[in-house]
Amino acid sequence: MSEELSAIVQELKNSVPEIRENALDKIGTLKPSNALDIILPFLSDLDPEVRGSAACNLGEIVYAALTYYHANRDGIDEDIAA
Repeated sequence: MSEELSAIVQELKNSVPEIRENALDKIGTLKPSNALDIILPFLSDLDPEVRGSAACNLGEIVYAALTYYHANRDGIDEDIAA
């Protein structure tokens, strides 16, 4: 785990909801390979704003993954067919 990501994960443990929200946004921007594992627990955070940030960032990550898949699937299908 990078030093930057480690610092962000520490921010997620902060008791101040705004700091957790900002950290979730940073995770959503960085999109590390373990982003889903990091963000999913925050869907049940006590603070509704933190839950909302978790949901939005998950949505953005899933959208980015699907967009990438659809943009590249024709090339993948051609490689498999060859």
